[in-house]
Amino acid sequence: MFHQSIYMFLSVVEQGSFSKAAKLHYVSQSAISQQIVKLEKNLGVTLFDRSTYRPTLTSAGQYYYMEMKQLLSQYREIENNTRAIEQKNKEGLVIGITGTFERKYIVPLIKTYRKEHNIHVSFHTCNFGEAVTLLENEQLDIAFGIENDFKRHTDLIYQALYAHKVCAICSMNHPFANQNVTMKELLQENMIALSKNVGNGYFEDFMESFRLDGYRPNIVKAVDSQEDLLLSVSMGEGIAFTSKEMIEPEDDVAIIELQQTHHHANFAVAYTKKNTNPQIEPLIAYIAEKMKKL
Repeated sequence: MFHQSIYMFLSVVEQGSFSKAAKLHYVSQSAISQQIVKLEKNLGVTLFDRSTYRPTLTSAGQYYYMEMKQLLSQYREIENNTRAIEQKNKEGLVIGITGTFERKYIVPLIKTYRKEHNIHVSFHTCNFGEAVTLLENEQLDIAFGIENDFKRHTDLIYQALYAHKVCAICSMNHPFANQNVTMKELLQENMIALSKNVGNGYFEDFMESFRLDGYRPNIVKAVDSQEDLLLSVSMGEGIAFTSKEMIEPEDDVAIIELQQTHHHANFAVAYTKKNTNPQIEPLIAYIAEKMKKL
């Protein structure tokens, strides 16, 4: 904390007189004067020219006022930021999850971490694109998802945690079910794809992978969620590309292995550079370590 004499000095300058500064601090004028004299003695300089009717700053006093005013502003900012961090600690973390993979693997890890470290955690379900927007608007502290959208935003810090095993899927009664199929054969089929609404970055990288493979997919339907994608495929409306880790036995689809393809999907976690919540990095480090065992 700043010494009381510094606050009184600043008040004399800004109020324009010793008497007004005294009233502001609820002390006598002589008490203000004594504090200023003590301050000048400690500094070894004269801060005020007292030969005029109103106290006038000397050149040294002018310099001291400007510097202390700036330091006081920084000090108050530090105080506010410190309180904000403490408040964040009490509020805990708001975490965005984007699909089945997080619910299967990440949520249980976070629940364990929460108990071990006694922090409050709440979850918010969103898609890839929404996760980025919510992070930037400070509505999420952390978001999990595919790195495709995270990597396009320079204000985000992201870390890849796991390389998904990309595959094709078809209905259980499709001729390709449980068969070895070439990429050329696959791309002759009608395809169901996740739309740009799920994440523009994800969609662009998805299409670029086809271009690098040398094929143009026959996309007949675009859906806005993984659940709709699986349902459409199980109903025989077309094939789709997804991650093996996203498939459950009850989804009623067959997995087709992909060979020699540029399709890939890295599961990642992200947060904004301006988020100073001290709980973020320890949690991410904990999850990253656990994910190595998958």
